[in-house]
Amino acid sequence: MEKIPSVVHRARVRIAGQIFIRTIKTEHSVEPGLTLTCDMMLVLVVLTATIGLFVSELIRVDIAAILVMVVIGLLGLVPATELFNGFASNAVL
Repeated sequence: MEKIPSVVHRARVRIAGQIFIRTIKTEHSVEPGLTLTCDMMLVLVVLTATIGLFVSELIRVDIAAILVMVVIGLLGLVPATELFNGFASNAVL
């Protein structure tokens, strides 16, 4: 893990009525570069296209939503058995 420069904190501590200033030094660590996987990039592309279709209304919103579900299934981003589970909810219909 990559080390980030340490940070110095000063804290007042009261012990038996007297105030002491204590210096605390902490070090932070960060995971090395987080990268996007191929699946993550595909999801971002599909999401961007979906938002574009919704905003532009080139095709009806309900048709665009079903189209996006089919595309996500064809790309293999969601298992085919779970693809249409959203229709089980009354809120969706």
